[in-house]
Amino acid sequence: GTDKFYLECYDLVANKVLHSKQAHDSWIRNCRHFLNKREKTDWILSYSEDNSVKVWNYNNNLSLSLTIKDLYKDSYYNLSACLLFNELTNKEYVITSNCNSNCPIKVFNFTGNKIKDEFGNGYTCFVDSWFNVKEKKYYIINCNGYNVTVYLESDFSLFKKYEGTPTSRHISACINKINDKVVLIESDWKGYLRQWDFSNGNIISTINTGVWLIGI
Repeated sequence: GTDKFYLECYDLVANKVLHSKQAHDSWIRNCRHFLNKREKTDWILSYSEDNSVKVWNYNNNLSLSLTIKDLYKDSYYNLSACLLFNELTNKEYVITSNCNSNCPIKVFNFTGNKIKDEFGNGYTCFVDSWFNVKEKKYYIINCNGYNVTVYLESDFSLFKKYEGTPTSRHISACINKINDKVVLIESDWKGYLRQWDFSNGNIISTINTGVWLIGI
């Protein structure tokens, strides 16, 4: 997203802009690429202070596929959203969040209908999805002002909370397999980088970097 609220896609090899479209009427806070492996299609999500989330079909000349408006009361805190493509059931989700208090996660289908009652603690800085290939389960990751919370995609129920000290706003997370163990890695506002055992929620290690860790 540009400072003129455009969405632009680049060919990094040729060093040129492939697509350039005005996407929103205010700052674009979140712009991400997602692959639908089942259909072999590429999708772009943009999330803006104009209080809308948009889904773009990259393979169709970056055409606009879906717009969802009026998501939260204070759109300044619209920091993170994601797509989830379930390859097993062919379900498609748009997941939004807000970093203000008492603003829960919302889940929509690709027609823009909300399919899940709002859930989560609020103060969400980062939301993402992850697929456990071995167990064939999808999860939703929520980094918020209290902890890192993971939900099951199948029924959106709570799977596990990962709570460290000192308490801080959790900024980002990712899940990797390390030495045959599934590990959740997360960063927070106070500069702590933590590794957790994804299955049981036990802390593996903590590093104090001394800097504000926005992303991993």
